[in-house]
Amino acid sequence: MAKNVLTVGAIQSNNYLVASFSSRGPVKDGRIKPEIMSSGVNVQSTYPYNSYGNGVGTSMACPGVTGSLALLYERYRQLHAGSDPKGALIKAIACNTAEDLGNPGPDYSYGFGLINARRGVEAIDSARYIISS
Repeated sequence: MAKNVLTVGAIQSNNYLVASFSSRGPVKDGRIKPEIMSSGVNVQSTYPYNSYGNGVGTSMACPGVTGSLALLYERYRQLHAGSDPKGALIKAIACNTAEDLGNPGPDYSYGFGLINARRGVEAIDSARYIISS
């Protein structure tokens, strides 16, 4: 529930419903948590002894979000001579380009919605953001 982190919730990829084990907000001071959602049910992953299997949990949703954020960082660096964006910018882009799920607008179950890396990259490409304003 830290203030400046990106909290990830899990959805079922077949019907986009919040997974039963995924936490919901709000936090005590009213902030929205989780902020972003990703598939966290029956996600294929590596297992011990060079094998694969399906896992469930927000710990299965987080790697997909992390990979998407890495792509946003990479694209920003490509367009800005290798300079790093502020974490708050990437968080804002991820939240504001997410696919809205649940109630219209941000809510305490789905946050801002399902992460959408393509929309995020498009926002970076078209400079649809303001820094230090």
